[in-house]
This record gives sequence, structure tokens and C-alpha cells, in this order.
Amino acid sequence: MTDENHFFALFDGLHRQGPGSIASTLKALASLPPLPRDGLIADIGCGCGASSLPLAEATVCQIKAFDLHKPFIDQLEKELRHRNLQGRVTPVIADMRKLPLEQASVDLLWSEGAIYIIGFDHGLNLWKRFLRPNGYVAVTELSWLNSSPSEKAKSFWMHEYPGIRTITENIVAVETEGFKVVTSFPLPSDDFYDGYYEVLEQRAQTMKSNRPNDQAALNVADAILKEIDVWHECKGDFSYVFYVGQLR
Repeated sequence: MTDENHFFALFDGLHRQGPGSIASTLKALASLPPLPRDGLIADIGCGCGASSLPLAEATVCQIKAFDLHKPFIDQLEKELRHRNLQGRVTPVIADMRKLPLEQASVDLLWSEGAIYIIGFDHGLNLWKRFLRPNGYVAVTELSWLNSSPSEKAKSFWMHEYPGIRTITENIVAVETEGFKVVTSFPLPSDDFYDGYYEVLEQRAQTMKSNRPNDQAALNVADAILKEIDVWHECKGDFSYVFYVGQLR
């Protein structure tokens, strides 16, 4: 198996593919005015629906949920049937770089823990064409919480994600892309560990135990464990941060 296959194996069956919580999703949603009954939300990089499902239950909008990984979409479809939400959420296998959306057709663009794949600025610039006039965007992005992070955190994240910036720098980027910032807030520590790092840590240790001679598996497991170790020691230095804006 390749590193990528082992990576997806670690996340297989998880409800959440990144830090976050229903509470934080709903907090970001609550910063917006009520959306129209015939409104459309696009959840980009939806994974297994950790955001799509609470958004469907908290709004009257239709939701299109996009992800490139078919097993995530399959899991979301199963959960939609279980909750009888098939008529509210349409899962779509699609690349976030080439979304099958019409221009000016979306009321709210949503993306938790995924915009980094194509870059924060590029993602906002690429996706804003899909928003209706005065539409909204809500995304989370890994951000420095202070201007002088520890050397351990800086060394790790500048290697893993060189695009990481401070909250202030990202707010400037949001405004530069033509949005008025509605709110921004860091995810609390519980959003990292409960239901995410806690499970990944156990799975990574199990992968190492079960595949001691599989170097690709060991590479993936060690990378996850290193990230978790950095979070435990340096979590005051960084977090995912919600950025919510309205298109001017």
C-alpha cells in the first residue's frame, strides 16, 4: 500500500476528518443572518459530512457536499439515509478545483479543514465566483495564535504547511479577496482531541503494531503521532480558526 492508501486507512470510518465540532459549526452559522428557504450551501471538502449533517439539521437550505474521495461520499450517503436527509443533502464526488457549480448560485460556501489543499487565498479567489451577490463564506484554516510561536511548533508547521499565517494576516487575505469579515474565532482545544486526535492516536499506534515491517505504514503513523505530539506540547501556538465573511 502507498502512503496515501495508509493515510486514508487511518481515517476510514471516522465521522470527522479534521479538527472541529458540531458546536463550532453552529457557532459560525449563528454569526450569519437566516438563509433563504430556497438557498444553497456548498460544503467543499465535506469528508463524511461532519459539517454537512449539522448544517442540514440547522437550516432550511439545500446542501451540495463535495469531496474527491469516494469512500467518504459513500459513508455520507449512508448516514443521510439513516437520518432521512437524502432530500436535503446531495453528495457529489468532485475536485474542489473544478466544482460543478453555476456562477452566482450559492448563498453560503462552507469548508472546514480543507481549503489548505489548494491554499487559503487561492481557494477564496476560486470559489467566490459561485456566490450570489452578498453571499457568505465560512472556512477554517490552520493559523498561528501568536506572532512568536515556539520553535518546535514553527519547525513542524513550516515544513508541513508553509502557508500557515497569523489570524491578522488571514483576515487581511479575506478582505483582499473582496469579503467583509463577519467574525473569526479559533477552535477550542477539545475540537482537536475529542473525536479526532484521540481516535487517530489509537489507530496510528495500532497500525505500527500491526505492520512493523511496512515502511509506508510506519511513515504515515509516525507523521500523525508527531503532529499530535506537537499539538500536545504547543497547542497554545496554533489552531484552526473559523473565518466568516460576506462578499462585498
